[in-house]
Amino acid sequence: MEDFAAFARLVDALRPWLGHLVIVGGWAHRLHRFHPLASALTHLPLRTRDADLALSIYAPLAGDIRAALDKAGFHEDFSGEHTPPVTRYRLGVEDGGFYAEFLTPLQGDGLRRSGRPDVTVSKAGITAQKLRHLDLLLIAPWTVHVGPENEVPVTAPVDVRLANPVSFVVQKLLIHSPR
Repeated sequence: MEDFAAFARLVDALRPWLGHLVIVGGWAHRLHRFHPLASALTHLPLRTRDADLALSIYAPLAGDIRAALDKAGFHEDFSGEHTPPVTRYRLGVEDGGFYAEFLTPLQGDGLRRSGRPDVTVSKAGITAQKLRHLDLLLIAPWTVHVGPENEVPVTAPVDVRLANPVSFVVQKLLIHSPR
């Protein structure tokens, strides 16, 4: 039995914005198996401590996501010298160090007019890190239903959007060499 409790807290906190967020990274890989077109796995996917959520910089996000995360027990963890700083939204060590990060596509050469790096952006109270090739993960996302039937203890079953597997693999290939 998997432990989806921390992830479920994140989904419940983000419920009003789920239509504008796409789960990418390791959690997308874990959730792909719940899609009707997915083949049954003979093993569980690797567990990851972080949930990466991609969003378009143009997404109409009304409200305060940071306040919703705070209410759910997530706390901001800042790093770097950028303005705004790169931010992780962490549940804490009691939940295995689970945290969420928001990501958005980097456009242009990665520099602001001042010549400083264009690394982050604030939107709806949260900070999203700008990354190259992330736009691929926003193309034709899959939707999967999560709830008690697949051991995700959300307050009510809900649909979440995931990077589709083709975009997921292509994006990983494109970012492979810099890593």
